[in-house]
Amino acid sequence: MQAFFQWLGQNWPFIGGLCTAVYLVIKLGQFFTALVVEVSSVVSRFKAAELTLNALATNHLPHLQVELEKTNETMLSMDQTLKKILAHETGDYE
Repeated sequence: MQAFFQWLGQNWPFIGGLCTAVYLVIKLGQFFTALVVEVSSVVSRFKAAELTLNALATNHLPHLQVELEKTNETMLSMDQTLKKILAHETGDYE
C-alpha cells in the first residue's frame, strides 16, 4: 500500500492533468452537442417555414386572387347600381 501512495505522490500532476483533460473533453463534447442540436433545430424550423410558404403560394394565393376578383366585380356592380339610383333620384338618368 505504501508503494501505491509513493507512486501516487510521484504522479499526482499527471493524474490531475488527466482528470482535468477528461473533464474538459466531456464539457466540450456537451457544448458541441448542444450547438449541433440547436443548429439542427433552426434548420428544421427554416425547412418548415419554407414548406408553409410554398403551400401558401401554390394553394391559397390563387384562391385568394379569384375571391378578390369576384369581390371587385361585385363592387363594380354595386357602383353602377348606386350611380343608377342616384341618377334616378336626381332625374339625370337617360
